[in-house]
Amino acid sequence: MDTHKRTFFKTISWRVVATFTTAWVTFLLTGRLDFAISVGLADSILKFFIYYFHERLWSRTRFGQIRKPEYEISREDIVPVAMAAASAERNGAK
Repeated sequence: MDTHKRTFFKTISWRVVATFTTAWVTFLLTGRLDFAISVGLADSILKFFIYYFHERLWSRTRFGQIRKPEYEISREDIVPVAMAAASAERNGAK
């Protein structure tokens, strides 16, 4: 699950991209820079909050995520045990 800080910064970065896209398209359709800026800002403010809560909802679901096992034996766990067993064998211990 993402932290609130990560979700917040993802929200900011996406809103910057989306705001410029919205303003650019609005400008292309209307030819009015003032209107394009107004639409871009209004869209950005509203969707900032919508996106943030959308991300938080998605972070609560496991859909499409690969779960890590509750317990996993790593190489670091095995090597010391194997080395101790080999040492004990060399020293004649059972």
